[in-house]
Amino acid sequence: MPRFRPIREGGQRRLQTDGGTLTNMAQFGFVDSLRMPLSGDSPDERIARAVPLAATPGEAYVERRGIPLAVAHAAGMRFDPDWNGRAAVLIGMYDCEGALTAVHGRYLTTVRGQNKMLTVGRGGGVANVGEGWHARRLILVEGIFDALSLATCGWPSVATRALGSVAAAGLRAA
Repeated sequence: MPRFRPIREGGQRRLQTDGGTLTNMAQFGFVDSLRMPLSGDSPDERIARAVPLAATPGEAYVERRGIPLAVAHAAGMRFDPDWNGRAAVLIGMYDCEGALTAVHGRYLTTVRGQNKMLTVGRGGGVANVGEGWHARRLILVEGIFDALSLATCGWPSVATRALGSVAAAGLRAA
């Protein structure tokens, strides 16, 4: 299992692994807007405006993906009928101190050529599922639905959007 730790060189955040160093995640196509593209809303405003999943199209979406409503709700997943023009399920991304850094939205439907996700905020956060950060042992995964699937089986996890999120959030592997 690779070991990693966040480092700062030349004003850039990097992720040092035992196999090398990953630099600015923008080089891999991970560039998020600080605010909603159409409305200009902040991540805090959007997560506050989103509604619980129960009795929304978001509930049907997560259940269709094999995630019980109770698991998604416990992870903080919410529904937004107008996430940049389309309905989406949302999850807050938090740093290790619990501050909201971004909101990740997964569209309920997509058409060929459209993005299936949109993340808004400064980045660097992760989604805690189950005990998350506080678990004695946890599983680190890239996607929120991976983490929700593990939670369905009783495993705590932390979901990132990319490996760079881990370093920026302050998570360290043993």
